[in-house]
Amino acid sequence: MMRRVLVGIAPLPAEGGRAAIPVPCLTGVIFWDAEGESFVSVVVKATMSIATGHFVAPRPFIATRVEDRPNDFVPSKNACDVMLTGHVDVLSGPGGATPLHVTVRVPPATAMSFTVATGAPGRAPLKPPYVAVAGEGANEIGPRRDQLDPVEHDHTFPAGFDYSAFQAAHPRLRPESVRSGSAIRVEGLAADALVVNVHDLAARAVVDWTATTIPTDLELKLDTVLIDLDARVVDLAWRGFAIASPKPRTAVDRVLVCFMTDSEAEKVKTDDPMERYRAGLRDLARGSFLYAWEREDAIAGTPPPPLPEEELAMARLDALATADSPSPTLTLAEHATVTAELLEIVGTAGPRRSNEEQQARAELLRKHGFDDFTWSIEEKAQADRLASVPGDADGGLHAEYSKLFVAAQEQVAPPGETLPSARDYAAIRTRLQVENPKDVLADAKISLGAWMRIERGWNKKMVEDPEARERVRSFMESEATERSAAASITGPRGKGA
Repeated sequence: MMRRVLVGIAPLPAEGGRAAIPVPCLTGVIFWDAEGESFVSVVVKATMSIATGHFVAPRPFIATRVEDRPNDFVPSKNACDVMLTGHVDVLSGPGGATPLHVTVRVPPATAMSFTVATGAPGRAPLKPPYVAVAGEGANEIGPRRDQLDPVEHDHTFPAGFDYSAFQAAHPRLRPESVRSGSAIRVEGLAADALVVNVHDLAARAVVDWTATTIPTDLELKLDTVLIDLDARVVDLAWRGFAIASPKPRTAVDRVLVCFMTDSEAEKVKTDDPMERYRAGLRDLARGSFLYAWEREDAIAGTPPPPLPEEELAMARLDALATADSPSPTLTLAEHATVTAELLEIVGTAGPRRSNEEQQARAELLRKHGFDDFTWSIEEKAQADRLASVPGDADGGLHAEYSKLFVAAQEQVAPPGETLPSARDYAAIRTRLQVENPKDVLADAKISLGAWMRIERGWNKKMVEDPEARERVRSFMESEATERSAAASITGPRGKGA
């Protein structure tokens, strides 16, 4: 069976107590050879609504030349392709159909003009013979039909090969680059110009290799902008490549993808890609894990197979280790409440009935929108949040959380809960020092949360009442003496000598 490349796609980090937001996109890999070297290219494709500027469900990968879409599975491009496809309305005028004179402007300095003309008013497709480029006559402004398909070279390219053969746009609409956040203007289709604001988030990708711990930044570049006037969407594709070993399919351990603004990525000056994209990858463990698309998948029109459960679990755990500071989705008060509720379960079943405790825990976490793994991410995020500030006993975040946690514990206490007697409290406390805590709490029929309330209650009482403190001390000494005497009779295994 062919080895598949694992892809992890990080969501946009959670902020202000909200959940991390997944970015809808597709990720594909292309293996190729040139000048005696093996390479792996990664392409990330997303689709943006013209109306809202937001990402929507990505349109499918295309792996062959078709009439209105470029081939996504090309190894590299020298420039960015900007293309238009769809239909426009040619209106009636005094002499018949009035031609549309259109100009496309791509910042900072790329522009091209063309004319759309028909014999009669109506809907006209943006393709020859209806489209004539200024100074050239009938020509294509959408995907060019002469775009080279890499299979024609069996994905092996000689020295000096001209990679502009993979460009799909008209030569005048191939700017060297298009930055995220750029505004592409299409003037002349209507009274007001159509302004396409390229999404300010750009894809980034890092390759982890099987034979080294040093990852590689693929330095993805936006190299495809397809404006579809009929569907009112824009397809965006980012592409990058890296030199791999002679067996690149086995050399790639995983590809990690995130989305960041250009300014976010550029302000971190480091050669370590994991550090450069740290902010974008911080919630990787909450992301999607799947196999990369390959050319054959796109041709068949079917997504890659899902990851086996064990591989998915391992990928999520590896991601949790990669993201050193995931962002919390709960406020301090919300986290304190969930933690307090979970402690009401711990200890009630005892170790011999751990399945019941696990089921109760799973049900409680599900009520709050978590499972064991996603709760472990939240726990790490909250721990990192508290660790990021000094532990000030007199105030600050730590003191605030302590107050919130105590208040949450008191809130979940069952009605009528009272403190045990001094003798019972001393007996439980003594046993907890030497026995399995779950056994002790199960025998006493109290949860860990209840025991924490009991401890607070008795500590307060012993501070305020010296006689109560003396009774507890005396009972604990008696308990310890009795346990010592019993141990000397039964021996370490609990059997008579």
